[in-house]
Amino acid sequence: MDLRTYLRAERGRAAELARHLGVTPTTVNEWATLRKPVRECYAPLIEGWSHGAVPREVLRPLDWHIVWPELRLRSVAPADTCWQSLAAACCIQ
Repeated sequence: MDLRTYLRAERGRAAELARHLGVTPTTVNEWATLRKPVRECYAPLIEGWSHGAVPREVLRPLDWHIVWPELRLRSVAPADTCWQSLAAACCIQ
């Protein structure tokens, strides 16, 4: 499922995701409407937060296989068990 569809399925999801990630609601909207790409470090967080409903492959369709080569082994995108620690390390500025 794409991010826009997931966020529209329940009122308040976009604001909740923005709070969870520490970004602005505008940023989440830009990702959902494809005006800006989701940064690599946020994709695993979004995948985990959505319990796998919005997989990284959908969030970064052009380079997911380069960024996360291990994902080629899965046919459907379940949430990783270690997504949070990996993404947290990636997002540290």
